Amino acid sequence: MSETIANIEKLVESDADDMERVDALNALIRRFIRSDPARCSELCEEARELSDHIDYAEGLAEAIHNTALIELYSCQYDDALTLTMDALQRLRSSENRFGEAKALLTLGTIYFRLGDTAKSLEYYRKCASMFEEHGNKPALSNALLGIGNSCLQHGEQEQARRYYLKSLALAEELDDKMSQGRALHNIGQIYYSMKDYDNALEFYQKSLKLHRETNNRLGEVPALCNIGIVKLETGCFEQAVEYAEQSLKLSRMTGDRQAEVYALVTFAVARAHMGEKAEALQCAERALREAEELKQIAVLYHVHKSLADIYELLDDYKQVTHHLRMHFRYYEQMFNETSQNKFKNLQVIYEVEAAQKRAEVHSTKNAELAVALKQLEVLNNEKNEFLGIAAHNLKNPLANIKLLAKILLHEKELARMEIEEFASDILISSEQMFETIQKLLNINAIERGKIELMPEAVPLTPIMRSLIDTYGKKARQKNIAISFDEITPTAAAMADKNCTIQVLENLLSNAIKYSPHNRHVFVQISGNNGSVRCAVRDEGPGIAPQEMKELFKKFARLSSRPTGGESSTGLGLSIVKKLVESMGGRVWCDSEFGKGSTFFVELPTAEKLMEPVPDTTPA
Repeated sequence: MSETIANIEKLVESDADDMERVDALNALIRRFIRSDPARCSELCEEARELSDHIDYAEGLAEAIHNTALIELYSCQYDDALTLTMDALQRLRSSENRFGEAKALLTLGTIYFRLGDTAKSLEYYRKCASMFEEHGNKPALSNALLGIGNSCLQHGEQEQARRYYLKSLALAEELDDKMSQGRALHNIGQIYYSMKDYDNALEFYQKSLKLHRETNNRLGEVPALCNIGIVKLETGCFEQAVEYAEQSLKLSRMTGDRQAEVYALVTFAVARAHMGEKAEALQCAERALREAEELKQIAVLYHVHKSLADIYELLDDYKQVTHHLRMHFRYYEQMFNETSQNKFKNLQVIYEVEAAQKRAEVHSTKNAELAVALKQLEVLNNEKNEFLGIAAHNLKNPLANIKLLAKILLHEKELARMEIEEFASDILISSEQMFETIQKLLNINAIERGKIELMPEAVPLTPIMRSLIDTYGKKARQKNIAISFDEITPTAAAMADKNCTIQVLENLLSNAIKYSPHNRHVFVQISGNNGSVRCAVRDEGPGIAPQEMKELFKKFARLSSRPTGGESSTGLGLSIVKKLVESMGGRVWCDSEFGKGSTFFVELPTAEKLMEPVPDTTPA
């Protein structure tokens, strides 16, 4: 034991009821919090009682925070969250900025473990700024790792790599081998996510070496586990088992239950490939029980996918179906659209704030170049958003089709009803994919000016009647009644017929899609003052006032969600606006949040645009 630790122990064992002893207790807890949590729990209780007795607010806040860390490391996330929030409020009250930043870092880790990467990024971003202001490079290195982890969880590999490299540079500057090991390990994670297993293995092994040099068993555990996973992916099943066993042994010693689950899964899948099916299933089911106790979405997502892989090796496609469905359910929870947008917004906030700080030192000297760069950035973001929407909306239905096709191929004794159910699911999934592709192509064609309009007199009433018939089944499934008020039955617009159908179809389908069950949708067509108007009113949740300005933008993601599990690309209303305006019309919305929305489309009447041109030929 070092002289410093010995001195701290001496202070702790003294009878002095003062702040110095509380500080010593908290320092000792931080030193042994991972290696001896039971003793640290007792020390935390002692520190809290003593702080309360001598009215030492900062010491009490730190003791509470240390208790939260013990709960975090034992995967008791609800208790960890409650305690950290309590500590954070106390630290803010005592204006302890550094303590506050450490609590924010803990909150980021808790939310990351719970699978809420949008919130984790929010807290990591805040504490990174505070550590930077404080000049604490070791803590900043940890915060940057957290930001990188959140980016990687959302598939933002390049952003993650950038933050990991920043963290690594700080660790190297400080000659902090433990932090270097963590950064190298996380860079290995990026290569693994890109299926570059050679580079992933190289960085994992470098990380393992540094953790062993510093006797950091907590760092050894994930490095061993991930080396095992790489061995598994590359078909080296015996080596995968060897590394998984090492990781499993150490994770039990250190109490890292999350790592224990991943090691169990790696062990199980490798055993299944080696033909040891009974042992593989026993181990996999144990991993699932452990994962369900942890309640970590990311872990459950991974475990169910691995169980599906194991059952596929056993040709048990009913179990494959069950575990893949659970896998997709947790996928949706991890990558739901609202979270995705919040995550991107927070990431942009951090980047903007960082840019503003740099701008204080380096002012922009070329305004035109800055504008051009901004335009390029917008275009690049739109391109990335375009690809992200395509990947996100196509991945799940495509995976569903693949799964159902495998079941139909391998299950020889399916009942007729089951076959029809699977075929119906395949049809629904393919329709979702077709809708996504069609909308992406439409918005691309419109923006490139590739849509050729063919103006003609288009009566709106027959089109709307046909659409109501088409969407009647979907409305009946949700017990939604559609009322059609033909104020001006003969109203005709001078417009492109196909574009008009697409516009009206979008408004009607949206009204049904966002309406709760047992409601009404009201459609009205009228004509006056040289224009034809179609109004579609629903009794859905309405649109929040702050979201109205985003309504007709591309990739709009609003708080209102479809009520029957329908898909949404965020492109429909953007396409409507572009088509309507290209035909000389306008579109708008009136909405009261909580009481529904009315969408209006107004187009020039055929009569207005077809008035005879005066004959100016000389008599």
